[in-house]
Amino acid sequence: MQILVSEKFVLNPVVSVVIPSYNRKEFVVDTINSVLNQECNFDFEIIIGDDCSIDGVREVLSDFQQTYPEKIKLLFYDKNIGLAANWATCIKECCGKYIANCDNDDYWHEKSKLQRQVDFLEQNPEVGLLSTGFQTIAPNGKIKRSSIPNSKDNKELIRTQCNSSIIYRAELLFKYVKLDDYITYQFPLQDWNTWLFLSEHTKFDCLPIIATTMRLNNESITRVESYEAIINRGKKGKIMYKYMAEQLNFPYIEQDDEDITNEHLLRLAFKKMDYLRAKEFAGQMHKTTSKTKATKNRLIFYAFCLLNRFKNL
Repeated sequence: MQILVSEKFVLNPVVSVVIPSYNRKEFVVDTINSVLNQECNFDFEIIIGDDCSIDGVREVLSDFQQTYPEKIKLLFYDKNIGLAANWATCIKECCGKYIANCDNDDYWHEKSKLQRQVDFLEQNPEVGLLSTGFQTIAPNGKIKRSSIPNSKDNKELIRTQCNSSIIYRAELLFKYVKLDDYITYQFPLQDWNTWLFLSEHTKFDCLPIIATTMRLNNESITRVESYEAIINRGKKGKIMYKYMAEQLNFPYIEQDDEDITNEHLLRLAFKKMDYLRAKEFAGQMHKTTSKTKATKNRLIFYAFCLLNRFKNL
């Protein structure tokens, strides 16, 4: 791993901002600028780990680091290690009292986000994870919806969070989340599993502001456009879910895990209007849904696909 950091790099930051990077050259400029534009009365650092991008984004990141040497540290890996391992490696480089997430295609449109989150955490020491409301933006640039989770229940907040809105107390993250395991087992994700681990030990809360913009891309970690990629992700997911079941003392139900993967495969088959693969994936599921029923007949399948496309226009 190559670490690019200047002698001018900030010492004793209050907040560490972590941006895991893989491709998305067309979005990451907005992401980084939205962090740099935060208006704070404290210092913060930005840790960006690039997981062997192939679209030239490393040159963009290097330019940012040279322009803002006091703010940005870069981690360039020699081989692809995956999202969760990238995130965990970046976290281990953090020196801030608080650690904030920002995915490399999202951005913070509210310039006071970090300041308001830190102010709240300083005044509420019982809260270990704090989010903000968020809005989503479609590939065409249209704002689709906004959401402010209003529950005080940790489990409900986990269900409604946006990863890029989150800020943690670093001491809790390092104490209760086994970062090395994220790297060793190559978990396919790093957000809600981390929230589940922390939910056992601290309170969660959400500021009633819309401060984060989450992009709805054509392809992302949760919207993969390849059957093979979904299957590979499912294999890593099975390892992660078994691990979490052991750590958090809940039963691991293999058929439920398999259904999650097959649901993703089935959704992609419907999107591609691929009847034969849809029928194959539906046959592997342990439960019946409207999509599995639609694969029983070719004409019904295509009608179902066309209806969904019409609804999404």
